Amino acid sequence: MAVSITRAQAIRRYPELSSLAKIKDAGWDFHVLVDDAGDPSCLVGYRSRRQFIDAIYVYDSTETTAIRMVVDRPGSPGGILWQSSGVLEDTLSELLALPAPGERHAPVLTRRMGTLLGFV
Repeated sequence: MAVSITRAQAIRRYPELSSLAKIKDAGWDFHVLVDDAGDPSCLVGYRSRRQFIDAIYVYDSTETTAIRMVVDRPGSPGGILWQSSGVLEDTLSELLALPAPGERHAPVLTRRMGTLLGFV
């Protein structure tokens, strides 16, 4: 049986979640991925802007991956524009420091992707 806790209780227990709470308040969506047994395996936060998606996959406070990708469009294949992995605070800081798509110094070189981190 799953037990629910409040945001405040979760942040008290895991202070590193406070940064994720801030981006949630800024419009990011979150989902919990579960394994075949139904146990939580990863917390995924993401936001979409036009054809771009920024996402962070949190496995624990020391194992995270953040990406910016562009989705496929007719005549323009999608792919990964930027990726970083590491400790939650560092990965999230790098992700949030990225210039918005279309701004100067925003990543533009796309790598094609297949199945990425369970995200299709």
